[in-house]
Amino acid sequence: TYFMLPPLVELVLSPFLEPLVDVVDQGMGGAGMQPARRHLWTTIKDSTHAAAQLLIIAGGAWLASLALAIVGLMPLAFLVAAFVNALTWFELPSYRRGYGLRARLAFLADNWAMAVGFGLAFQIGALIPLFNIFLLTPTAAVSAAVLFLRMDKRALTLTRR
Repeated sequence: TYFMLPPLVELVLSPFLEPLVDVVDQGMGGAGMQPARRHLWTTIKDSTHAAAQLLIIAGGAWLASLALAIVGLMPLAFLVAAFVNALTWFELPSYRRGYGLRARLAFLADNWAMAVGFGLAFQIGALIPLFNIFLLTPTAAVSAAVLFLRMDKRALTLTRR
């Protein structure tokens, strides 16, 4: 269930996290960075589609991590989970710019070290009592938006939704 939690949380809270990402975009991107204006129902529909894709990937990652843990490669299983967390939380800033799952996979693979570092930080944050309930989700949304603006975007120029 741990693998399924980030996509489910992102699905439920995504419409409410958009304003946070707007503030990050405007604060870091300057006056020229316009927020993505989407209707609430459009956001919910898009989030549901993205969450369905992520749940399928998370299920496959769960099976892969289970196999890795059985053969004694637990650290590698944590890295797989970290990448799935990054894939989940980078959905919001990348989708707002018109990038789908394939582009996000290429983007995170190109920036794998920062993506896995973000995912590991998310996993550690999930273990901290009270922080995990009240602050982890907004912190993850803001952190992903900040990292998205700072990461190398050459992989994104190749694919759009």
